[in-house]
Amino acid sequence: MYTGSTANAYYGCGWSIAGKNYYHQGSLPGTATEQARLDNGFNFVVLTNTRSWNTKFDSDLDQIFWKAYAKNPTWSSEDLFAK
Repeated sequence: MYTGSTANAYYGCGWSIAGKNYYHQGSLPGTATEQARLDNGFNFVVLTNTRSWNTKFDSDLDQIFWKAYAKNPTWSSEDLFAK
């Protein structure tokens, strides 16, 4: 399990820590983002061209990935970019 700083066990070096997963959410005017690295080595990034002051928006953005991941927890190992 990853550990955060001495001031906050759930945050370190700009990353929020949730067990063995770590993630970062951010926004600028007109954008919202989330990136994460899961303990199984899977990484994801969600970028949007919208932002809401509704605090539920961050949670909803996070759930987009988790709902898709739950429907397909395994991924092809085929390299689609190989020549």
